[in-house]
Amino acid sequence: MIFEPVSLNISQVSCERDDRLLFHNLSFALRSGDILRVAGPNGAGKTTLLRMIAGLFEVQDGVITIDQEPLSERRHQVLYIGHKPQVSRDLTVIDNLKFLTGFDEPVVKQA
Repeated sequence: MIFEPVSLNISQVSCERDDRLLFHNLSFALRSGDILRVAGPNGAGKTTLLRMIAGLFEVQDGVITIDQEPLSERRHQVLYIGHKPQVSRDLTVIDNLKFLTGFDEPVVKQA
């Protein structure tokens, strides 16, 4: 299996939880191979944002697309591994990803 380059677009995304605004009009774009650092204090909305991108939380305001298609149509292409993942410390990163995704090593390395 060979992956084509993918783009992720976050456009004007806002999120409020428990009557508290976590982020407002957040916009950015990523392409395959890009790296994004999500940083902030506890409760700032980092995990919420990542879960929204993974399709685990509904987007309240704004739009998330993968290759210009709504996230809901491409959800099957997203893998979220949270801060307490079920990974083995005895395996390499590649081996853990192979296990979690079911893909072979060349596909995991390309992704």
